[in-house]
Amino acid sequence: MQTEAMRVDHETLLNWPRPDVFLIPKAKRKQYVRRHRALEAYMSGSSVAGAAKHFGVNRSTLTRLVRLSIELDATGTPWGFRACLPYFHSDTGDETDNSPAATPVAARPHSFGQLIRSSQHVRELVQTFTGNLPAGRRRSAAFDRLFRQLKRELKGSEHLYPLNTRDKGRRALLEYVKRQRQRAGRASIGESTPPQPTIERLDQLFPLYPFSRAEYDGHHEDIEWFIEVPTPDGGWATRKVSELTFIPDIDAVTRFVHSWTLVLGRGYRQYDLMELFAKGMRPWKPGVLTTPDLCYVTGAGMPSSIMPDGKAPRSILHAGDNFSAHKAAYIRHNLLHVHLGVWNWAQAHIPEKRAIVEAFFHHIEHGALRGIAGGYVPPTERGAAPTPSNSLDPKHYPLNVIALLELMDVIVSAHNVTSHRGLHDRAPLTVAHEYVERGGWIWQSSLSERHAQQISCLRLSVTIRGSRKESRQPYVEWKGARYRSDALVGRFDLIGKKFEATIPFDDLRMLTLYDKNGNVFVRLPALPPWATSKHDVRVREQVIQWDRAKVLSITGVEDAIEAFHSYLRATAHSSGKSADLYARHQTALGVPSDAAMKRSHQKSEKVPREGWIGAENMEDLP
Repeated sequence: MQTEAMRVDHETLLNWPRPDVFLIPKAKRKQYVRRHRALEAYMSGSSVAGAAKHFGVNRSTLTRLVRLSIELDATGTPWGFRACLPYFHSDTGDETDNSPAATPVAARPHSFGQLIRSSQHVRELVQTFTGNLPAGRRRSAAFDRLFRQLKRELKGSEHLYPLNTRDKGRRALLEYVKRQRQRAGRASIGESTPPQPTIERLDQLFPLYPFSRAEYDGHHEDIEWFIEVPTPDGGWATRKVSELTFIPDIDAVTRFVHSWTLVLGRGYRQYDLMELFAKGMRPWKPGVLTTPDLCYVTGAGMPSSIMPDGKAPRSILHAGDNFSAHKAAYIRHNLLHVHLGVWNWAQAHIPEKRAIVEAFFHHIEHGALRGIAGGYVPPTERGAAPTPSNSLDPKHYPLNVIALLELMDVIVSAHNVTSHRGLHDRAPLTVAHEYVERGGWIWQSSLSERHAQQISCLRLSVTIRGSRKESRQPYVEWKGARYRSDALVGRFDLIGKKFEATIPFDDLRMLTLYDKNGNVFVRLPALPPWATSKHDVRVREQVIQWDRAKVLSITGVEDAIEAFHSYLRATAHSSGKSADLYARHQTALGVPSDAAMKRSHQKSEKVPREGWIGAENMEDLP
């Protein structure tokens, strides 16, 4: 068909859909404008060659745009100037062209469209498919069946396209179906649409008050942490700690911190969140500071400090992202059944969803942590090096876990009583205290201590095992340990029965079983080598992992935890994993808080600032 027969009148041209130029990617705008003007010039009477040359558009491209622009979309509207979009794609003629086409021999542009036109059975098979499509790692059984049916339909043509390609045409089929569905629903592609009202935060519905919303998240601190570990020759060496994650729970209205925790090593798990929320349900008391020249700010405190009865308040709603640790089975059950309240898990990497906690991270780092040895400013470009924020060499000032925990408690409690511009230069606890004095509603519970214990418990289902024939007394096996009690001696009738059980995640030495009425049935202590030392789930899982890898043997030992500690002392100098665990368990390992080793070169180094750590120099939150 000659292109001259494809011209439209002036009135039709004015009614053609026109994409909003500002919605087109900046790098593609000039290309779109040239195509738009060339197409408009042709429809107004210019020749294809003249319009293409004048506006710098390839003649073949303009010919294709003329043909595409007058085709109709799924709503019966011409594509118009939308065809000029550089990323516009159309399987022209696949549905409307009934002329026979030869089966394509090789993969070329539009080969799959040619395949569709060459076989009516293939066309009906593909175009009637309505199942889900695979996305990312999510597979689609319906699409897999469609692909198998397509290969059966093309059986005998293995030398032709698409069976002669590496993936037998799977990707081409997927892209074709995607384009078909886009064509059915993209009548307004590239056009400007009026903004739709969206509700993404609770404060968009009604005003928030203190204790009505809290936000929590984990943040990797921008500091190179080093720790001193023992060496086989009796000396000490510095090894880098992979990460240190700070996890706070902060009120979104007053900006005071409910609770916080630190995680040494790479990543954090649901058990760390259990510690965070259990800590927030207990009254805060100033700790006994052992770090020299460190003391609390006058009036420093946490939310329980402003309560008349001294009990810790809770927030009505907690907002977090969809990180796996936030939504894991144990923590989700405990939050919903023990901590109570409303929980909002939204998308990650969107700071606007949880603006307060994201700003708090920036606040703490700039105002308090950048002065620590090893502090740095992250690079803004990929591949660039971070910028040190001070001149202190972190290898000369190794991390002391006890001092770090004391420092963070001082910093957080100081933040709660430091004036804030977003609160009209009032302190977070001052705002909360005024709300309490006015009779504002606060959620407290007389069972908070019990709830704090329950939120750290793991609920599981166990089966009683044993053997009457072999005289093996009933026991329960969980996480590589056996639990047995004298109360079950001779109770072979219980073998094979299931019971609901609980166990504190931070002390796995006692397992509690419950009957059908929810009453305590029996308490089972762990058998050696897990019966002596207190340990949590993370330690036991690590010991079992190393035992199976045959790098740490607990067979025949009396205390697996002591064997674990000995292994850390022996390997922390050569293993990054052991160095992280050595830092995390520094207190249990009996490492003195005053740094057992004194290096002579430290005498000439700059000494960190002395005095109490406040929050006056911190940048203001938005």
